[in-house]
Amino acid sequence: MPRSYRLAIIALGLTLFAFSGQAKEEAQAGQGEATQQERPAQTLPIPLPVHVVEDQAAADARERREEEARQREIADVNAQVGMDESTRAMNAATQDMRDYALYSTVLVGVGTFLLFVTLGLTYMANRAAQDAVTATREMGEAQIRAYLVVGGKKIVNDYLSVIPEIEVKVFNHGQTPGILKKLHYEWSYDEPSGVVPTYRNEDTQIKDNVVAGGEDHQFGTTNVHPNRPYLFGFIEYEDVFRKTRTTRFCMKMTIVSADKITSEPAGTPAHNHWD
Repeated sequence: MPRSYRLAIIALGLTLFAFSGQAKEEAQAGQGEATQQERPAQTLPIPLPVHVVEDQAAADARERREEEARQREIADVNAQVGMDESTRAMNAATQDMRDYALYSTVLVGVGTFLLFVTLGLTYMANRAAQDAVTATREMGEAQIRAYLVVGGKKIVNDYLSVIPEIEVKVFNHGQTPGILKKLHYEWSYDEPSGVVPTYRNEDTQIKDNVVAGGEDHQFGTTNVHPNRPYLFGFIEYEDVFRKTRTTRFCMKMTIVSADKITSEPAGTPAHNHWD
């Protein structure tokens, strides 16, 4: 074989070998990169401290800011705690005030009730005392006051007269004098009746005579008619206590004989009333 052919074959083999080696290296390089991407990143087994280098002024400013932030946080916490305590205290005070208000209202109500009871008892005691004084005074007045009544059965004319004439007297059965103010008497055919007595005003006599206690006083005479046997009327007088009193009377006069006349009460209770 000629020498030129051998050199060409050697050159061709070297070329093929070079291409095959380069392709193998590229394939290995691609596989290595893929493996490196799938493999986790490597970390250091021991953390290393990192020191930030800053100047003193910045460090002081930062510390002041941090201190101020801490103080604000502390102040906020204290304020919140204080507000909570104040709220609890206000709630407790409100509860106490409500309880005290209730107790005060109850006590005021009880006190008011007791006050009214006391006033009622005081009023009753005063009323009883006044009633006792009034009763005592009235009893005293009743014992010594004047009691004026009307009477008259004594025939003053000749007993031989057809129509007897009797005297009209006012008797004072009390212990003190009475001042006679009015005197009224009249005769009636029929016995007086009715709840309220009625009189003829023209027969009323105005007087101003004093009748001493235990004495009598004659104020006139009147004829006794057999057909008009009922004598009725009233007297009005004042006692020593300056009280005006009235005595009403009604009698049936019966002529027994020329020198004897009897009398008996007649009419209704309203015609025989005194105060």
